[in-house]
Amino acid sequence: MRSEIKLLARLSILWGIIVNIAVVLNLSFALPLAAGGQYENFPAGIRIVYFFQMLWLVYELRVFNRLNARKTVRPKWIVKVFITLGIIGFFLNAFSISPVERWNAVPLAITTYAFWKLKD
Repeated sequence: MRSEIKLLARLSILWGIIVNIAVVLNLSFALPLAAGGQYENFPAGIRIVYFFQMLWLVYELRVFNRLNARKTVRPKWIVKVFITLGIIGFFLNAFSISPVERWNAVPLAITTYAFWKLKD
């Protein structure tokens, strides 16, 4: 895989981590970027969900880096989970009620494509 795609995929995952941290901290710039852009302040429940989602993205970045280093990834099926969730996340963001949140579909598409290329 080309190094540009790898870099874009890492930046895309980092973007997701940043947005999730911003939601957890209830930062104003994340309001239109998450949860459909429907909140003026994120409720505690949403912030908890986004905290665990942020942990998932950190794990995703770790797995991505291991794949790029041609190291073994266990469990092997986790890459398929990332691809499946990436596709689902792409559509959820692409059809969001928030026009700003729709842009989150772009980094999800990049990350999902990168995992697809590295899956074998």
